[in-house]
Amino acid sequence: MPIKKKRFNRLAIALIFILILAGIAGIKKYKTDNQNRLPLDITEEKPTTLEDWKKQYPQLKKYVFETKPINLPANLQHPGMMLVDDFKLPQKAWVIGFEPEVVNGPPDLLHHVDLIDSGYSYFCKGRMPNIIVASGEELNEGFAPLGYGYPTRNGNTVSSIMYHNEHPDPHSDVRLRLTFWYLQEKDTTLKNHFPLFLDVLGACQWGDYFIPPKSSKVNTLNPAYVVEKSGKILLIGPHAHHYAETFEVLLNGRLIKSLNLEHDEKGEDKHAIPIIRPKNLYVKKGDKLQLRVTYNNTTDSEIDAMGQAMFYIAPDQ
Repeated sequence: MPIKKKRFNRLAIALIFILILAGIAGIKKYKTDNQNRLPLDITEEKPTTLEDWKKQYPQLKKYVFETKPINLPANLQHPGMMLVDDFKLPQKAWVIGFEPEVVNGPPDLLHHVDLIDSGYSYFCKGRMPNIIVASGEELNEGFAPLGYGYPTRNGNTVSSIMYHNEHPDPHSDVRLRLTFWYLQEKDTTLKNHFPLFLDVLGACQWGDYFIPPKSSKVNTLNPAYVVEKSGKILLIGPHAHHYAETFEVLLNGRLIKSLNLEHDEKGEDKHAIPIIRPKNLYVKKGDKLQLRVTYNNTTDSEIDAMGQAMFYIAPDQ
């Protein structure tokens, strides 16, 4: 009998120990699951200005390109008119920012300008070339954080420009003057950053996303982009309109940032969408980046919606 009692006691102790371990594991999983539901606690950097760059890098240079002219009729609504032009950026250099200026018209004639580095793709290999800057009305100029730049290569860069004219008068001979600021390799050394384009339809692509008439709270979560190269996220540039109400950026299912948007009776945003400037936000290979945009179409017509974000990422050297 004593032997059986000892065996029973050992089994009981072992069972209690297993239950304790299971309980600890359950508590850890509960904490992890709840933590993953919480937004990421990110601190944002203040915007870097041209004056900041000039102060730290007095050897900064500029290059000015002016696009060919276009005539815009009155009351030209979105999607407006497209113009494509091409030019060469300075070679063996880092572009750190640019400033667009509308010539022969008010600034709001510019809807956006995409600067496409034709034939070169970093994060979206084989799917989309690098888009150096995607500039909407919410970002009509932008500068990289100090110490980072986009490395130029040989070959042409294509500018894809969308104009619209919501004024009652036409505008003739409208051009876009682009002033690029750059540093040459022989003058200094910067860390590279490259763009990653995400759309509500998925990563490294864009297209039409239609919202049915009289549809409220239409929620779209794009297929995740699986990070292929680790690095630091420097900037995130959101762009949304056509009755977009909320705009969320997620990393591994956790919120990086949630933005509430307001729009007018035409569905256009009332206010600029702020650029997200995380101070210390890193992604590693295998992480997942996503966008989630909510739309509220109050019209009787189907609308072609927009929801995009440009991530500027400095890959690990």
